[in-house]
Amino acid sequence: MEKENGTITGLGGLELFWQAWLPESLRAVVLLIHGFGEHSGRYGNVVESLVPEGIGIYALDHQGHGRSQG
Repeated sequence: MEKENGTITGLGGLELFWQAWLPESLRAVVLLIHGFGEHSGRYGNVVESLVPEGIGIYALDHQGHGRSQG
């Protein structure tokens, strides 16, 4: 499994954190959208279940959540 992360610049110049978990052989991709009061780092159980099945996961911390500004 390969893990990547970084930031993108959102509205108003805020830096929004993203991360991805990618299997060696990719067959599908999921965009994970976290719930209210949460962040993308809380979904390790989803990562552990899907990535071994060849499903890559991309996740973004919304403004004011997790490692994103705001």
